[in-house]
Amino acid sequence: MERISGPYNGFYIASYACKTLGPGECFLGYSKICRDKPDNYWEAHCFAKIAGEQLHSNARDAVAEVERQAREQTGNFPRISTSAASRAEHPH
Repeated sequence: MERISGPYNGFYIASYACKTLGPGECFLGYSKICRDKPDNYWEAHCFAKIAGEQLHSNARDAVAEVERQAREQTGNFPRISTSAASRAEHPH
């Protein structure tokens, strides 16, 4: 399962949950914090990554956990303008 959300405090979050190995069906979530809205999790250009802290019985809860953690982190980063003028001065 994958989800793109935001903006939160000027940032987008790309989240993903994958099934873990072992007995039972468990999922772990991962998030990427991005300045620009990505098309998908895998190609997201990010400046911070977050891994889930616990296993979940479904992908939806795993994504919700890491998305919540990422949203909380966005308040700790300075906002950066993504206007064309700003990108010309500071290319990615």
